Amino acid sequence: MADNPLSKRVTRRSALQFLALTGGAGLLAACSQPAAPAATQAPAAPKATEAPKPAATTAPAAPAATQAPKPAATTAPAATIKKGGTLKVGQLGEDNMFEPTIQNPGMFPFLMNIYDTPILYSKKMEPQPWLAEKWQIAQDGLSVTFNLRKGVKFHNGREMTADDVNFSLSRPQDPKVAALYAFMANKVVKAEAPDAYTVKWSFKAPYPGVYDLMSKLHIVNKESIDQKDFVKKSVGTGPFIFSEFVPGDHATLKKNPNYWRKDAAGGALPYLDEIRINNMADVTSMVTQLEAGALDFILRPALTDVVRLQKDTKYGTFQGQTRTLFDILLFTKKGPFTNKLVRQAVNNIINREQYWKTVMLSQGQWQCLPWPAQSQAYFADLAKSIVPNVDKAKALMAQAGFPNGLDTTILTSRQRQSEYSDIAVLYQQDLAKIGIRAKIDEVDQASYNQRHLNEGFETAVHAYARANYDPDTLIGGALAWTPNVGMTRFGDQKYIDLYTDAGSSYDMAARKPKYRTLAEYILDESFCLPLMYNPEFFVFQNYVVGADADVDYNTDLSQTWLNK
Repeated sequence: MADNPLSKRVTRRSALQFLALTGGAGLLAACSQPAAPAATQAPAAPKATEAPKPAATTAPAAPAATQAPKPAATTAPAATIKKGGTLKVGQLGEDNMFEPTIQNPGMFPFLMNIYDTPILYSKKMEPQPWLAEKWQIAQDGLSVTFNLRKGVKFHNGREMTADDVNFSLSRPQDPKVAALYAFMANKVVKAEAPDAYTVKWSFKAPYPGVYDLMSKLHIVNKESIDQKDFVKKSVGTGPFIFSEFVPGDHATLKKNPNYWRKDAAGGALPYLDEIRINNMADVTSMVTQLEAGALDFILRPALTDVVRLQKDTKYGTFQGQTRTLFDILLFTKKGPFTNKLVRQAVNNIINREQYWKTVMLSQGQWQCLPWPAQSQAYFADLAKSIVPNVDKAKALMAQAGFPNGLDTTILTSRQRQSEYSDIAVLYQQDLAKIGIRAKIDEVDQASYNQRHLNEGFETAVHAYARANYDPDTLIGGALAWTPNVGMTRFGDQKYIDLYTDAGSSYDMAARKPKYRTLAEYILDESFCLPLMYNPEFFVFQNYVVGADADVDYNTDLSQTWLNK
């Protein structure tokens, strides 16, 4: 494989120019929408440091990543780092589904600490070498070849090979697994291993989202996998080893003594001896235990608690990248929201600005578009184009045949995220303005996970991720939006055609007007209603040093240590 070395790292902007980078809490279920239409030839792939040029007859090979990853610097000199100890983590609910392709919110403390991926995005969405040292896109845009690090060991001591990578790819491709990113994995029509350290993936058509797939594929040991008992068989190459799981109480991760990465000074990682992940029944008890010193680190506390604790020097906070938005799901295959006019009435009665000010304390922003402001599919004139209009909403209800309103139920779960229930109350009040009598159905996280994925609701409060990736990955990878198999089950042919066409090219300049057409269609159909950004925080005792998270809010504790 001929490489095209670069003296600079590939930035997200330049990567978008040569590959249109792609890559959600939408969850579970295999995706089955059609593949992007085949192109006769791939558009030109400009060099990373150049502005895009008009499409040529063939796309030059994408530059290979040639630099080894440099670990993030810790906040203290290596000589002062205190190794050892147990980090006590608190999170809402628990996750008893340890299949890494599913990635429920309860997996945030586990994924990056147990498993590694072929590449890792930097905070600027730069694709960085990780298990893959370098990669190359074929001239025709129909395949990617990447070279793996040698000597990387699984937790059981066996060396990771290309066969493990391709086996890990086959997991989300299996409909029985119900993987979060099946859509992405299914773009690969052929996976080969020319040798033990080389992987080649082929596509039917140019796939601008290949980096997203490489960043999401958590590599598992093909010899120890057990999909029925991931608790015992969660074996990866990451900094920590899955040690125990006590249902309803906690899970423990132990230090991986043979982890392949080193810190900036060449020292062994991780620093901690173990991580104890405590499952909390509610956000109040989680915050109370942090303040009492029983917990060192908590994930996704209520925003009101974040703002309060930020004023206390005993605590530190970390905000993840904007990747998720709160939304309202409307089920479209049965019940009142099969009627487009009713859905439009709901969309036109929601007071997004009030939700943002009340629940988010004016953090982030409110909008009605699926994609946030940093996305190539964001259009400022559309983002706030739907505002509350009682008269219009009532007229739509009457036109739909419901002049006296209707009855429904709002599915929500405070265990899933505390803001869900706060939003549900405001949503219930808004619906009442047009005669929709809504009962709030507050359930535990496990029930919510089951019901919102399996047609167990009429309308639900929700939050989807993947918004910081390529626009194509959001639609295909976040099940709030995925045609037909997504949570709302919406997926008429026009939606599929618009989405497929917009994601079929590497040329973002050509794709952008297509995403505008798609955005206008989504606003009109009103099956999933974006509300506002969903800021994600973790809060920790001030003696916790070096805690981090990837761009998907998976906590990275490989360089965390306790300064006490």
